Amino acid sequence: RRPHDRPYFLSVGRLTKIKGFDRIIPIFAEYPAADLLIIGDGEELSALKAQAAGLPNVKFVGRVPNQELREYYEHAVATVVPSLGYETFGIVLIEAFRYRTPVIARRIGPFPEIVEESGGGLLFSNDEELVAAMTRLQQDAAYRDGLAAKAYDACRARWSEEVVIGRFLDLVWEARAAT
Repeated sequence: RRPHDRPYFLSVGRLTKIKGFDRIIPIFAEYPAADLLIIGDGEELSALKAQAAGLPNVKFVGRVPNQELREYYEHAVATVVPSLGYETFGIVLIEAFRYRTPVIARRIGPFPEIVEESGGGLLFSNDEELVAAMTRLQQDAAYRDGLAAKAYDACRARWSEEVVIGRFLDLVWEARAAT
């Protein structure tokens, strides 16, 4: 089932300053073609809601149980990852890939490497690049679907539980053999 009736971009995470949600909300004042659904909770919720007041295409979903996140990812045009600080990995990207959802991530920290290795999304450094990426993915379904397929394939090949556990166990065995 579709969790939302209009086309939408998804952002997921803790609602804190470093996550950059406050930077993408104003973009939707000038982008009426789709909604922004923000999933999460945190200390910035009230401030972000105040910032989005009067923007009917910005919706706050709140916390969503992990088993229900799938339907949000699967029906999104893309997942926007607007973080302003360097994160250690970027689990939201991998989560989106797992559900065949391309990402549009800020060109910062580990995001460029993950996006470039996977081929599963686009990068942005400024508002103009973000809007261009959103527009392209929303208007070109074949391109969007190609990125989604690459995202899923990369997730299975590089970041699936089987692959990660296998690599971890190999390291354990190597460490054990070295002692």
